[in-house]
Amino acid sequence: MKVLQSASLAACALSSLACASTTRIEKVRWHDQDAYRLSNDIAEAVVVPAWRRVMHYSLLGKPNVLWTGAETDFKVAPNAWPNYGGEKAWLWPQSEWTGADGTKRGWPPPNDNTTSVGDTVVRTDFGELDVSGPISRTYSLDKSGALLITAAAAGTEHLAPQRWATWSIVQLPRPLRVTAHLDGDRKTQTFSGTPAMTIAGTPAMTISGDGQHAAIETAVEKAAKVGLDANMLTAEYATYAVSVRIDREWIWQSPGTYEPAERAQVYLTPTPKKPQDVDYVELELTSPRQVSADYGPRMRVVLSIDEQPRKQ
Repeated sequence: MKVLQSASLAACALSSLACASTTRIEKVRWHDQDAYRLSNDIAEAVVVPAWRRVMHYSLLGKPNVLWTGAETDFKVAPNAWPNYGGEKAWLWPQSEWTGADGTKRGWPPPNDNTTSVGDTVVRTDFGELDVSGPISRTYSLDKSGALLITAAAAGTEHLAPQRWATWSIVQLPRPLRVTAHLDGDRKTQTFSGTPAMTIAGTPAMTISGDGQHAAIETAVEKAAKVGLDANMLTAEYATYAVSVRIDREWIWQSPGTYEPAERAQVYLTPTPKKPQDVDYVELELTSPRQVSADYGPRMRVVLSIDEQPRKQ
């Protein structure tokens, strides 16, 4: 079964409305958390509002394709940052995150990036799940089974003068490789991350002769990160692939701009050497940056599954 048929993809590329489909939404419990399950005849997803994350996404009745912290039952040590996994949205650039004293720290995330602040309003109108917050999210499934996720930041005028973007991060089990379709003639670049996160090492990466595609090998000795000028990233496994792309219609309407090689980013954890080592990659996309304003940056990403054998 191939979930994303070419006809469906073509229709989705032309118009998001063409892919609209009634999404069934029900309230459930997920690992002792209040959650909402979205489903249609093709796929299903689980959103935990308190964590502001998608914690499950799969074809209907099949295993979760997302990496989560379920192996440790989401237990968090005192004062430790909770790495729940799944898909989340933060503000970019990370290097501008500040602590309570106003100093730049880069890590861990500000509380209002990760947890609920004040009242969280959840609505289920028109076949969409809406979760309000510092970065409000809207979730729905289209006819092909793709998960549509919008992220709209609240006004950023209270933040330091800066060009901010919304930043979608999808954590996945380590795939065979990650591929990207590059835009125009902009080059890829590797970078060392933020001052508070030592990201060393460079994964093996090849660029096609026409400069249109990049392939990143995922086995690394040290954590690594790559930035790319791309609108779509794909994690390839033996029997399926998971893709995340930016809905171009939303980008065209944005007043902001991108810095070189920041639109798409791939983060790789070190290849595990011990059973307790985490083993995942992150596919990350950002909206165009815009200057602090009373309305924040926004974008929509499309997460999808394609069941096709991949080259080993």
